[in-house]
Amino acid sequence: MANTFVLLIFKHFVDEDLLALTQHHRVAIFHRMFSLRNKLLPFLHPGSIKMDADSKALYELISLNHLQLDLSEDLTKNDIEEFRYHSKRILTALFPAKSSSCLIQHHIIQYNTNQVHMYYIQHEKINDWKCSNQPIILYFHGGGFVFGDIDTYSCFECHLSKSLNMLILHVDFRLIPEYSLEETIEDVINIYKILLDADSNIHRRLIGMGDSSGGMLWIYLLQWIISNNKPVPQGVILHSPWPNLEYFDNVRFSTDNYLSFRLVYNLRQLVIGKDANWFEMTDEELSKISPKDNSYKGFPPLYITVGTNEISIDAIHDMTKKMELSGVEVTLDEGEGLMHTYALFHMWSPQGFPPLYITVGTDEISFDAIHDMTEKMKVSGVEVILDEGEGLMHTYALFHMWSPQSGWIQEKIRQWIREKLLIGMQSKSDVKRVTKNPGCI
Repeated sequence: MANTFVLLIFKHFVDEDLLALTQHHRVAIFHRMFSLRNKLLPFLHPGSIKMDADSKALYELISLNHLQLDLSEDLTKNDIEEFRYHSKRILTALFPAKSSSCLIQHHIIQYNTNQVHMYYIQHEKINDWKCSNQPIILYFHGGGFVFGDIDTYSCFECHLSKSLNMLILHVDFRLIPEYSLEETIEDVINIYKILLDADSNIHRRLIGMGDSSGGMLWIYLLQWIISNNKPVPQGVILHSPWPNLEYFDNVRFSTDNYLSFRLVYNLRQLVIGKDANWFEMTDEELSKISPKDNSYKGFPPLYITVGTNEISIDAIHDMTKKMELSGVEVTLDEGEGLMHTYALFHMWSPQGFPPLYITVGTDEISFDAIHDMTEKMKVSGVEVILDEGEGLMHTYALFHMWSPQSGWIQEKIRQWIREKLLIGMQSKSDVKRVTKNPGCI
């Protein structure tokens, strides 16, 4: 009912050419429509008291335009491909458009007899990370170990690289069910070995980042690093991380359309094997595919984001407490009423882009009606920039204005990264002997 009301109100302001717009255009436009409705008529979509209007609008868009992700118990190859298709469709619709200045290089890196696919992502120019002191983000993507690739994440990572002014290393690890989770873990461990072999001090300029199951990979990797007496990164950022595979046994009910109760169970079953019984798995078997529940001593500083509406909120709270008791420096940033990995969808800082950017063309929207609507928005406390001219509908800034609530996280994370890298570079300058990569001489 509320959505019908919004569409009726805004019908006269939307040009017929809207149907021909790209997916990014349509999502941005309807997000703004719902957001304005939430500001003017908040009782139509109450949500959480602390949840801002833009975040409510995004949550509503996901619920309305995308079916709840799901996997059945008896999976076929076609089911997996269908799941990957819909997952990619959701993420690519919500990630920012890729800037023309973003460069992506594919590399196949050999470690002993194994090959790992990795992508270098940076703006304007990709520097050789082996022969420079530039800071690096090592990114492990989410997707329940089943989906996720460079095509899905490159838009987000391009934005991340530009926002942080850092090189992003995207690890395209092997996925389930074509490969086992042990092989996935082997890929991320090998990548870390490769980085250290190239530069024994690379950890001093390295920040880890991962979302969802990619966060679990980072937790597993950190435990491996410490148990093998390797140096840890300067810090790791985890967006809605899976603490381990056991947390699924103690999750709360959630209406989260992105990560449901049923989905996580079926993902876990896919991970351990169709015929395996989770409750009969031995500790030795678990140790090969899941982080230990209470082994966090020696971890680097962590920055963790989590939505209060996601099923893993209690497990992440529990994990965070155990980390703090182990002496780990943890920053926990909670998005009130928000969904799983919400921080990935709200990384557009209001300082970098205006909260609302409206363009108007003479062939698209009524000039007088737009002026009238803009004035009403300003009276309602909405910050608006009205850009008048031909063809400006396709401006880049229009596509990346989601939620100020978690947009603030971007600036906090940026500052957090700067602090951790500064500590790392200062300690590096104190190292008297530095072993150089022979290939850089």
